[in-house]
Amino acid sequence: MLPDRRVRTTDPGGQGTGHSGAIHALAFTFMVPGSALAPAIMGAALDRGVSFEAITLACAIYCAFASVVAVLAARLYRRR
Repeated sequence: MLPDRRVRTTDPGGQGTGHSGAIHALAFTFMVPGSALAPAIMGAALDRGVSFEAITLACAIYCAFASVVAVLAARLYRRR
């Protein structure tokens, strides 16, 4: 077990080992379309004249937002 108690999808202490395959499958269900759509979205933005710096900033903001949502979800999960 890792010393800190952050929630991880691979941590059997949170979900149990019986559901780890389903959790990984669900995670990949969202990752595969995201990685397939990202180049098309970024290419369309570049074609419309959006700067690479603006695209990078938007991606960073999205990652920060997703991190905050994940932390909030972990806190709600722990309260149950």
